[in-house]
Parts: sequence; C-alpha cells; structure tokens
Amino acid sequence: MKNRQKKWIDQVLFPNYIFVKTCTTDLYHICQIPKVVSCINCAGKPSIITLSEIEGIKGLLKIGLEVTVENKFELGERVKVTSGPLAGVLRRCNFEFAH
Repeated sequence: MKNRQKKWIDQVLFPNYIFVKTCTTDLYHICQIPKVVSCINCAGKPSIITLSEIEGIKGLLKIGLEVTVENKFELGERVKVTSGPLAGVLRRCNFEFAH
C-alpha cells in the first residue's frame, strides 16, 4: 500500500469497522491484509460513504452530543435524518439489525 498514514483516535464510534479511501480495484488487496475480514457490500457492490457523510459524522463528534442508533427500521425502509449535521440525508436502510 502506498502512503500509509497512521491515525490515533480518542473515541470508537463504529467498533470493528474501518473506513478506507481507495478505489475499487484495490479492495481485493485490502481484504488480504491480516485481520481484515471483508468489505461491506450491498447487492454485490462495495458500499460507499461520501466525503460529505464523513464530514457530517466528524461534525457530530465535534459537537460532543451523544450519538445513538435506533434499531426500529426495516430492511429497505427509507430513513431521513431530521436534525444535526446530517439533517436532510435520506437513505434506504440496507441492513437488518439483530433484535
């Protein structure tokens, strides 16, 4: 891998997940790294989070408010964020929560 960067974090918001800025052609090599289990996929394609969504998450952390995740959504249900830095983001729920 080129240009490896180390980042120290103070808070784990998504345990057991890492976000990687890469191109799809490098995903195979990333999955070969020890302790990497797989990449998150939806309909056989890599799941992508946009830079604006990453910035929104960073904005939430800067505010210092507690972040919670509701698990009352159904697979395929449309979900809209109603407040905070991600207000207005509309997405379809693409995974099921364990109840």
